[in-house]
Amino acid sequence: MLLHATAHTTLPTASLQLNSLLNLVVLLPLAGALVLGLGTLYNAQNKTGISERVVTAIGCAGPLLATVLAFLLFLPMMGDPSRVWHSPLLTWMDIGSFKIELGLVMDHLSGIMLLMITFIGTLIHLFSASYMQGDRSFSRYFAYLNLFLGSMLLLILSDNMIGLFMGWEGVGVCSYLLIGFWFEDAAKAGAGTKAFLLNRVGDLGFILGIFLLFQETGAFDFAGIQAHIGQTSAERLPLIAFLLLVGALGKSAQIPLHVWLPDAMAGPTPVSALIHAATMVTAGVYLVARLHFVYTATPSVAWLIILIGGLTALMAASIALVQNDIKKVLAYSTVSQLGYMFMGVGAGAYAAGIFHVFTHAFFKAALFLGAGAIIHALHHEQDLRKMGGLRSKLPITHLAMLVSCLAIAGIPPFAGFFSKDEILWSLWEKGHFVFWGMGLLTAGLTAFYMFRLYFLAFGGTYRGEHEAHPEPLLMKLPLGLLGLGAVTVGFLGMPATLGLPNWFVHWLAPLYGEHHASDPAAQGLSLILMAASVLVAGAGILLALKRFGKITGEVPALPENALTALLNEKFGFDSLYQTAVVGPIMAAGRFCRQVAEPVMIDGLIRAGIWGYYAFSLCLRTLQFGQLRAYAHYLIFGLFILAYVYFVLHLPGVFQL
Repeated sequence: MLLHATAHTTLPTASLQLNSLLNLVVLLPLAGALVLGLGTLYNAQNKTGISERVVTAIGCAGPLLATVLAFLLFLPMMGDPSRVWHSPLLTWMDIGSFKIELGLVMDHLSGIMLLMITFIGTLIHLFSASYMQGDRSFSRYFAYLNLFLGSMLLLILSDNMIGLFMGWEGVGVCSYLLIGFWFEDAAKAGAGTKAFLLNRVGDLGFILGIFLLFQETGAFDFAGIQAHIGQTSAERLPLIAFLLLVGALGKSAQIPLHVWLPDAMAGPTPVSALIHAATMVTAGVYLVARLHFVYTATPSVAWLIILIGGLTALMAASIALVQNDIKKVLAYSTVSQLGYMFMGVGAGAYAAGIFHVFTHAFFKAALFLGAGAIIHALHHEQDLRKMGGLRSKLPITHLAMLVSCLAIAGIPPFAGFFSKDEILWSLWEKGHFVFWGMGLLTAGLTAFYMFRLYFLAFGGTYRGEHEAHPEPLLMKLPLGLLGLGAVTVGFLGMPATLGLPNWFVHWLAPLYGEHHASDPAAQGLSLILMAASVLVAGAGILLALKRFGKITGEVPALPENALTALLNEKFGFDSLYQTAVVGPIMAAGRFCRQVAEPVMIDGLIRAGIWGYYAFSLCLRTLQFGQLRAYAHYLIFGLFILAYVYFVLHLPGVFQL
């Protein structure tokens, strides 16, 4: 089935009007970014700047209206599953017979992503209004945030690779601006630069993949690519799939391009929630799911996706065990969960992978915003060892983070249980037993480190220096809604293997097909595997409870051994990059600055200048103002010219 087409050849007026709303979904946040950006520049010299209330109203209006429009477009699709909204944007290039038209499409995949991104993005904007209150760059922050959301919407709604790449680069630029938002701090500015550069490495592969794909299929739009994918070269298609995967690995922080994401915590916490939960880091998973027909045709590259996802999930979960910064724990948790998603889509369970993207967006956004509420309440304290006993002081935050921790740990009936189990079952069903074991072990580690975070923050007694103050209303509302989502959205995808209704898989069936109920033997095996994953997660929670549940004094230090040293070093990836990449580049830069430029370039220029100066001094000695001497020079010169002439033209005259 083609990925997009107009819903009907002739549409009624109401449908045409709804089609045009698709453009507004993208344009509204972009318009907010433009207005706030111009206002920020206009008031750059004004110390007070634009009123925070005005900025909040403008900054939140675009995402909120986009959410409303997304629901208006989604409801008719639920009544008519064959309906697909399609709206042309513009003709980007028209040269002879070569023409590229940009358009937007809302099919079953982009529709569910659209609802998730606009809804959670709006809640994060509301939370930001309270979290960033008093910041002197308040309007600049909301301009960046609106631009980020608009770019992500362009990415998921584009009907072709060119529009997707524009949105892809847009979120990359915005992540740089938001991670390094407090750029006066060199470390924060460096974190933004690190994210930008590593994403450029992935994007190089992505660009090459796009053009090779066009060379093979003659199309940039997804429908045209899918229609011609069977005619591509069997030798080149795996290379194309791999190059596109490189872009996905960079954007979704998978090994070996994962090191930028933990450092992205340098930005404001709501930015971390937006990047880690619903937008940028899920773009790589979305790309693989959108181009599923490419990876279905290249099983070797699909297996590589599973391998990278499994290693990333296990590695990041193990590093999270030793982190004491609350945001760093959640950052490595995101990397690990992205690994889960890659294992799902690599195994061909595209609906399961996207379902985990969907559930993860709710509980991870709740966890990040909850961490932001804690940091805000404790005067920007992020060290878990200086927290504790916050259950009564931050009740809404506590409740939202508790259900989110249960969800990410995979405890039924919370959201993460359903999506995680769907991926694990898909791995087992496809015969990837080793990767299933890696996923199961990762689930146990996830339960342990998340409840270590929970007990250190909310259990025991308070160990900090500053008295906590309660969350404002604009923090409570997003936290409450996201916590509710962490409890409920999992029921959209109950296990079809047990004969239960799986609305999510059914919704994506036009793209990926239905997942039929298994036979009784498979159902029994599915129950056993579910029980195993729940038991492993439960064991992780109990171990965290035993070790960190009731700490009244100083948090016990981790044992010092080779394993903890390796985890604290993050498996040496940063050191490796520093030694193998950054060090040589810096050394080359120092050589250019200290040797090549002053000696080889400037020295050569100076040598030419001094040579010319010396030559001019020699000539000056011949210019002393006596006419008789000048006449001698003239006669001597004429003799020389005459001699040369006769030698060249009458050589026999001077021969003996």
